[in-house]
Amino acid sequence: MTPVKKSRRASATETRLALVHAAERLVAEHGVAGFSTQLLHLKAGVRNVSALQYYFGSRAALIREVWSHRMAVINPRRIEMLKAASLLDLDAVVEAIILPLADQLAPRPEGNCYLRFLERLDREPVDQFCGPHLETKGLLLALTALRQIIAARYPDSVEIRLRFASIQITSCLAGLEAGIERGEVAVESLSAMVGTLKRSVVAALLAPEAIA
Repeated sequence: MTPVKKSRRASATETRLALVHAAERLVAEHGVAGFSTQLLHLKAGVRNVSALQYYFGSRAALIREVWSHRMAVINPRRIEMLKAASLLDLDAVVEAIILPLADQLAPRPEGNCYLRFLERLDREPVDQFCGPHLETKGLLLALTALRQIIAARYPDSVEIRLRFASIQITSCLAGLEAGIERGEVAVESLSAMVGTLKRSVVAALLAPEAIA
């Protein structure tokens, strides 16, 4: 391969990644449809006004790529944790859901906004952009285990408990991410905070049913 071809390939890869990082930030701050393609290109430092269409084909495909980019790390970590644990151990399963996401709070050069990106996807009507809810092998394995554990005690409220747990996890981690960015949360305190979140989620999943 000639140096020119190598340079072009590197440039294309860098442009794609710049668009992914810019989209992640813009969705986190403005929502899925809350920013223009022009602003996306500006944030990515891309001059080609057709870059989004050229590299991804659509906004929906770009958003899926943001998710896939981060899940390439999160999903294998989650599967590894679940394989090392008992799927009947509620604490271990909840930890396998939370910790790979919490790892995304570690500072990185492009900044951290993936948890706020996820929170936006979770509370917006994004089917028109993303299609069905995005899931992975690791998450599906964890959710299957949680359904079995909860159903043994509260068979009539499994899904609502899982939904509340999902909101709790995403919102809390997104809040920590924002707090770190504002300088209000110390990275050194994250381990204790994430541990508290895990215990809170476990307690909520098994909380007694309300008396009518």
